[in-house]
Amino acid sequence: SDRLKDAYRFRTPSLRNVALTAPYGHNGAYPTLEGIVQHHLNPRQAFEEWDKAQANLPAVPWLAATDFLPFQDQRERARLKAAIDITPRDMSESDVGALIAFLGSLTGTKSVSGRLGRPAVVPSGLVVD
Repeated sequence: SDRLKDAYRFRTPSLRNVALTAPYGHNGAYPTLEGIVQHHLNPRQAFEEWDKAQANLPAVPWLAATDFLPFQDQRERARLKAAIDITPRDMSESDVGALIAFLGSLTGTKSVSGRLGRPAVVPSGLVVD
């Protein structure tokens, strides 16, 4: 929107086939579905505890130097943290497991077998297993 108040806000994509779309988060911050679910249970705490080693970013040398710049600037970190407006939630491990199982159930059978075939490369540059 180009409005400052919308900085660090992202549209939520469809959850269909979400179990097949790792890494998670707009920036590949979490390699697992459980990681991103846990993040949203307490986003402020997750923001403080997150380690960039968890990120699964494509190897793009000309972007690597800028990938984590917002985390290195205290004012930008404060803006990032101020944008968090999700109320923390308590969830048991079994409830988290049930939520992840539900998300897994949104996977279509045709998408698992790759009805169009497996691509040799993808736009992100991530390795295709």
